[in-house]
Amino acid sequence: MNPYFNQELPVFQFIYKMVLVILIGVLGMFCSIFVITAGPAWTAMYDTIQKSVIQERGSVLKTFFESIRKNFKESFLCVVILLLYGAVVGTGVYFCTVLGQKNAGFGFYRYMIGAFLLPALMILPYLFPLLSRFVYTVKEYFIMSYYLCIRHFASTCLFCILIYGSLALVILVPRLRSISFALPGIICVLVSVKMEKILSTLVSKDKEDDT
Repeated sequence: MNPYFNQELPVFQFIYKMVLVILIGVLGMFCSIFVITAGPAWTAMYDTIQKSVIQERGSVLKTFFESIRKNFKESFLCVVILLLYGAVVGTGVYFCTVLGQKNAGFGFYRYMIGAFLLPALMILPYLFPLLSRFVYTVKEYFIMSYYLCIRHFASTCLFCILIYGSLALVILVPRLRSISFALPGIICVLVSVKMEKILSTLVSKDKEDDT
């Protein structure tokens, strides 16, 4: 066999894992198409990349759908809560915008109300990795996400730049939309490098102990 095409070479292993990461990201986004299923899908995406790609344990499809089954209830409820919260804030911004057309003083309040979206956006990078790894109640998932968000604020800023910065680039730069399918998985891997170090400091019951 030609040594340059040996599948055991690191470069081929890297390419193979990157293909898996991209496919898992595409699968996660496809399963998020109904919005309210985004929680189980994103949780499964993070879980599958960690187990099937990084740790090389189990097949991709089996791990992905097993993770959806195992984490569906909690992750579904978390997304419903976030959507309701976003709807309340969005309604407040809308009414302040409408009233601001008649009274300029109300225009300022829409920015104040809109700022309430920031806490929700800042905990998202932590919420789904926690769901994939630990056994909490829905309330405890949010509390722990806020705790980690504040405790590791520098990492939170980095996560937000990676996630929301990439989303903004895809929206603002049309040429990047052709490769947008590859971004979810790649961003998930980049976030997980630091995220796993953060999660390793937590003392809790790992979900794998329940299986």
